[in-house]
Amino acid sequence: MTLERRTVRCLVVFLSAWHTVVCLFGLMAGIMYATTHIYGPTLKFVPEKRSKLLRDCPVTTETMDDLIVQPFQTEEEAFATFNTHGAAIIPSVLSKQTAQDLRAFVHKANPEMHQVYVHNQENRFRIMPTPFEPDSAVVHRAMAEIATHHTLKPLIDNVLGPKASLIAFSAITSSYGAEAQSWHRDTGRSPMTHPTKFVHEVTLTIPLQDTTADMGATGICPGTHRCNWVSDVEKNDETDEYDNMPCPITASISQGDAMMYHTDLIHRGGAHVDEHAPDRIVLFVSFAESKKGTAEDAKKKLAYGKVYSLDWRMWGLSIDDFPHLRKFQWRWSCFHPLGIRLFSNSNIGGGGNDEDYDHAAIKPWNAVDAFLHIFDKPGDTAHFLSNKFNANQAKQTSAKLVLWAVGVTFAYFWIGVPMWGFVILQYVFRMRKMTLL
Repeated sequence: MTLERRTVRCLVVFLSAWHTVVCLFGLMAGIMYATTHIYGPTLKFVPEKRSKLLRDCPVTTETMDDLIVQPFQTEEEAFATFNTHGAAIIPSVLSKQTAQDLRAFVHKANPEMHQVYVHNQENRFRIMPTPFEPDSAVVHRAMAEIATHHTLKPLIDNVLGPKASLIAFSAITSSYGAEAQSWHRDTGRSPMTHPTKFVHEVTLTIPLQDTTADMGATGICPGTHRCNWVSDVEKNDETDEYDNMPCPITASISQGDAMMYHTDLIHRGGAHVDEHAPDRIVLFVSFAESKKGTAEDAKKKLAYGKVYSLDWRMWGLSIDDFPHLRKFQWRWSCFHPLGIRLFSNSNIGGGGNDEDYDHAAIKPWNAVDAFLHIFDKPGDTAHFLSNKFNANQAKQTSAKLVLWAVGVTFAYFWIGVPMWGFVILQYVFRMRKMTLL
């Protein structure tokens, strides 16, 4: 083969590859541009709007004892505690041995597993453990104890409905020197502000060692899950912090106890200032309410703003799956959010009706929901697109985006594909020639 032919062939291969990359990146860039520059401002939710929808309110209690659900209390009393304060403390959810073993597992896994986002990251670490890793039997044991606890499980069922969806499962380690987080909610747009659009969510925090305030125990403002903010509290413009928050409760609870709070509750992780204390390792587990399969429920999404830290192999699980997980199941559970169920409850040892199970599996890829929301029409005064949504403009812009994507695809198939075809044919002819020789 002459040098000229080799040069031409290399040039064709380079141009074909370059054309393919440009087309793909162009399509991605177009979608990102449309989302961030055209629809992004429409989706923006400013804090001032929450203040128009909800009032400020005082905290409902300043005593942690009011949040503790005792074993002798009824399910109705436990629900009333959570409903009033937006939080409840349930003792001994994990056994001491399980909490101790899980702590050792997380401590060992921190430098080995992928780190995910956490507020105020310095001296904080966050991983997403699963029961599918080597030597992770303790993770499965902890999940089983959570799902079968005689007080916690009925409370979750009463708050979220049966078969609540798992939406986050992570462990956060706070070492000495970790700074206090700002007071915040986990969600921005939520069922409290948009009741017809989003599902309710709760988070469990389970410390894996005894925890004190100096170790950075979680601080909460009881009752603020239904409010705009705490009454008579204003932000310091210089520090951008709330200096006079009347929220004295820190969940300084024992190893294996659980605090369950609504994701709309104002809270923060404290500063770890005790140099003689061990790292504070906490298991975070979040659930979303069941979807009953009605037309109204079908439109509800996960709340916006929360970090959904969940390994993809655990997508589509409900709390009822926790005790019965087997290593092969992650291959099928990721199809649950699509409504595809490839094994029955009898295969995993669980009970219940398969028909209502699939509705409990909420999609974990929340960004898609955010993009699809642009096509919704405001149906109530609390809708976050009210007074901003321009249906005609959205249709015109969407049509332009579709035409642009079609044009790119057309250009690729009429220019890129023939180029690649030419390269492949040249390769085939060359191989045949070598075979004949």
